[in-house]
Amino acid sequence: IFPGAKVGYGGDTGDIPDVYTTLPQFHWESNIDLFRLIIAEKKPLDHEGSSPEEVINDEIRLEKYIRVQQANGTFPISSDPDTVVAFSTFFQYPPSGVLPLESGKTYYWQLTGLPATSGTTLELESEIWAFTIGDLADLMLNPDQVELLAQLRSILGDDFVDQFLASGGQLDGYTPTGRIIGANGQSLTIDELRLIVAKFLSGELQVLEVIIE
Repeated sequence: IFPGAKVGYGGDTGDIPDVYTTLPQFHWESNIDLFRLIIAEKKPLDHEGSSPEEVINDEIRLEKYIRVQQANGTFPISSDPDTVVAFSTFFQYPPSGVLPLESGKTYYWQLTGLPATSGTTLELESEIWAFTIGDLADLMLNPDQVELLAQLRSILGDDFVDQFLASGGQLDGYTPTGRIIGANGQSLTIDELRLIVAKFLSGELQVLEVIIE
């Protein structure tokens, strides 16, 4: 679902969206609870004319297994350091311990669902998606503000957010302050916001109305 857009065989099928954070949050929908995530860099010279399938298996920047919290609310146990346990079907790109994503570069990503079976292991591959890391200097945002904007895009979608930020939009010319206020009027931290975002992404909460003040 986020970030980016689908790409088809033989190359990109349309404009690849820009994402203005080097720590994007990946979001998908599935009732499977174990996935393999691959993120690969598309290099213009090396991958000219390459299919998305060729790119995704070439310049891999990150490969992680993600086990999602089970429906009964308990966490599955995993001792594998390459397996991440998640609240829901989303994954935040790690700020350390992995190859960093870089401004101006294009990345492809794909999930493989690994459902539990009594026989041969099934591998259910998703479509391949792509995004480009936009020039962060254009936004003049600090890391917390970039992360906040990424959170809004995860919940509301690129098109919805962009209509407010685009020329003539209600937020044209403004930048986030980094201060987050909850429904009770109290300030929230980024970590508290992440927990709320997880509830939106899991369907526990829904956006009913967006008001710009």
